[in-house]
This record gives sequence, C-alpha cells and structure tokens, in this order.
Amino acid sequence: MTKTVERDIDESVRMLAQGLTTMLKIQAQQTAMLKEILAACAAPEGPSPLVETLRSIHAALDEQRTEQIVQTTLLTGIHDAVIKVPA
Repeated sequence: MTKTVERDIDESVRMLAQGLTTMLKIQAQQTAMLKEILAACAAPEGPSPLVETLRSIHAALDEQRTEQIVQTTLLTGIHDAVIKVPA
C-alpha cells in the first residue's frame, strides 16, 4: 500500500473510533436520563419532580443534538479534506 492509502485508512479508522466513542458517551448520558425519569416516577406522593426532570432532560438532549450536528459536520469536512488531498 502507498503511504497515502495507509494515511486514508488510518484517518478513517480514527474517525470511526471517535464516532463509536461519541455513541457510547451519548448512550451513557441517555441511560442516566432514563434513571432520572424512573426515579421521578417512583417519588412518594406529593409534588412530583417528574416535570422538572423532563425539562432538564429535554435541555440536555437539545444540547446533545447540537453537539452531534457540529461534530458530524466537522468530521465529514475533515474526512473529505483527507480523501481529496492529492497524493
């Protein structure tokens, strides 16, 4: 293999690993959110913390979605730049 091909493969593998790491981070955050929802649903009688919990989760998901869009756009740009670099 040429050095260019090796570099392209290395960059693609790095981007895939970064994407998987991001997916695991998101899964952990969403698991924590689900635990908060379940805890709020199981709260004793009286004012439920569920509404406030759902509001904070909604805000976190909006932020997470924005981060994903930015990251995907950035990684796609980097990947395209690496692939299109002349050998």
